[in-house]
Amino acid sequence: MSLFSFQPRLKLTTACIIASLSTSFAGSVFANVDQLHAPDHFDTIRPEAVHSDTLKSIMQSLNYDHFRQIKVNDQFSKQVFSHYLSALDPLKLHFTQEDVQKFKKYENQFDDVIKSGKLDIPFTIFNFYRDKSAERFTYMLNHIDDQSVFDFTQDETLNIEREEGQYAKDQKALETIWHKQLKESALRLSLADKTTEEIKDLLKRRFTAKLNYLAQTNPEDVFQGFMNTVTELYDPHTQYLSPRASDNFNINMSLSLEGIGAVLQTEDEYTKVVRLVPGGPADQSGQIKPLDKILAVGSDPKDLTDIVGWRIDEVVSQIRGPKGTDIYLEVQSADSKTKVTNIIKITRNTVKLEDQAARSDILKINRGDKEYSMGVIEVPAFYADFSGRSQGQKDYRRVSDDVERILNTPEMKMADGIIIDLRANGGGSLQEANRLIGLFLKTGPTVQIKNTREQVSLNRDSDPKIASNQPIVVLIDRLSASASEIFAGAIQDYQRGIVLGSRSFGKGTVQILRALDHGQLKMTHAKFYRISGESNQHQGIIPDIEMVSSYDPSEVGESALENALPWDTIKPAQFKPFYNLDPIKPLLSERHLQRLEGNIDYQYLVNQTDLLQELRDDSVVHLNKQARSQEMHDLEAKRLSLENNRRKAKGEDEFKTYEEFESYESKKNEKEADQIVKADDVVLMEAGQVLADMIDLERDNVLVSNMNTEENTSLLDFFGEILN
Repeated sequence: MSLFSFQPRLKLTTACIIASLSTSFAGSVFANVDQLHAPDHFDTIRPEAVHSDTLKSIMQSLNYDHFRQIKVNDQFSKQVFSHYLSALDPLKLHFTQEDVQKFKKYENQFDDVIKSGKLDIPFTIFNFYRDKSAERFTYMLNHIDDQSVFDFTQDETLNIEREEGQYAKDQKALETIWHKQLKESALRLSLADKTTEEIKDLLKRRFTAKLNYLAQTNPEDVFQGFMNTVTELYDPHTQYLSPRASDNFNINMSLSLEGIGAVLQTEDEYTKVVRLVPGGPADQSGQIKPLDKILAVGSDPKDLTDIVGWRIDEVVSQIRGPKGTDIYLEVQSADSKTKVTNIIKITRNTVKLEDQAARSDILKINRGDKEYSMGVIEVPAFYADFSGRSQGQKDYRRVSDDVERILNTPEMKMADGIIIDLRANGGGSLQEANRLIGLFLKTGPTVQIKNTREQVSLNRDSDPKIASNQPIVVLIDRLSASASEIFAGAIQDYQRGIVLGSRSFGKGTVQILRALDHGQLKMTHAKFYRISGESNQHQGIIPDIEMVSSYDPSEVGESALENALPWDTIKPAQFKPFYNLDPIKPLLSERHLQRLEGNIDYQYLVNQTDLLQELRDDSVVHLNKQARSQEMHDLEAKRLSLENNRRKAKGEDEFKTYEEFESYESKKNEKEADQIVKADDVVLMEAGQVLADMIDLERDNVLVSNMNTEENTSLLDFFGEILN
């Protein structure tokens, strides 16, 4: 992961929305292929006077207002030192053990750097890193014509996950790694049916572009990168935004953007998808997902521009474009480290607030002579038109009004129960989470918030009006975060409904955006807690009925982020439950497990997830073409076998080839892009069954309603908005 990634690892904060950024990056993307060497001399990058003042302002804000208070001493200095080296060289491809030993003299000096504002040491280390990085790409360019690079017959392997490994002993050992990396890059392209000359040309362009980017690195880049190695030690959601990054951040928050609607970050030399903007073109296409990597882009599928090694702002500038035009992406699926890339087409569009609006459908559940009508409400985000609200508009758009409008439709009024689908909902407005909870409750507290001074405030729903008293099920998954977790946690604590799915993201912190004379600081200054007193932080919401998740918690979620604030508890708020669900939860769980035993689609989902985990656990790739091709063939055979076993069990025709299966899946995803209720959405279907069980138990008077009514409650001031 590059030091200059806009976001560290995968998180649900606003990063680089691909549809939005306008760039001012100087220099041609299409470097001269004949320029095969690094510049003879890099100008030394030095800190500017404004950086010292900005550092002091940042530290003053962190020391006064950040939720986690840290003493800036020698111990903290060692942490900064270690994190800075890891941020610069996460895969240990540039520094050797000898280099790190030379840096050791600075290990206890970073606290002095921070206190004095003198940035010479971090800039010195960066200049050394830049030189080593240039050495690496120059080595690649000088050896691309070596016959050994294209000898794919040897029994060699490459470890592609070096974060936890050791630095290379010396320069010779490092060059051995570089050579294997070069061969792996060539092999991957060879497996994609590129000729030797095409591979050489593409890789020369790739490495030369990287050298050009290194030459254009400026003091602002270095300062922002170093400051974020400091702020990330406080927590992963605290960031310094340079003036240009601040402009981009503000554009992102407007949510009226032209592009494909994807949030990206740089990981080593690759562009990785962090999340998809709900309702955006990429989301609706169904062809790309979080953790996938984009390797090339272009308007012609036969003439794509390789973007490996590009800066994120340049990638964004290539992908964004006029509404209605097509963009082709070469995508490496996160599902496999050996799979040949796919080229997908996405039509650019304007990503507007209404594209993320709540929408609904009806799910029919048949049980013998009984038919149940379940209202399904998909809530992609806790949105609000902040601009309209600030202008005093009474009818500005917000999710709570849209959901209330849906609940008041005849179809929903007649529904036997309601399913609220919060899967992949990354959060949004805290106020909207509070109002949405209030649609399903009479009155009472909804969330508690504790600031850095240990002061606890309480948000309440004081409106006794209730939009729906039907039984409800809330769907969550690993991408449900922040405001989604507040809603699901309140529904669970009030026993208003059943939460079903997989454990949520675990983001239980609140950020504020503080303007600086030079840029902005996004800072965590509070944590929110459930009314039960439990934090959502790190742990997330644990569903009442848990189902398999396709997301690996070691890669996705708050627990995957370094220095995340811990889980803890505070005093519970006083509240009265809506239902008493405790007596029926064992019954619901028992019936749920009985259904899953014979559920063909769910077993398919479990088998798919097991296969994905097997692939994720494999950190070594073969550099032998025959072995690599066999791996790819075996993987395709396993996937085809899983699908055909499912089809056979359901009495459907089996696919003869993997290509036939892929073609069917692509057409199916395109056809179902706008559908809410999908027959093979096993989690949604099971939610309908659980809801039917609740309705039966209510009819049998097993489910008893308390209809939580509180007297003499008052509405406290809202704390603010959660910045995702």
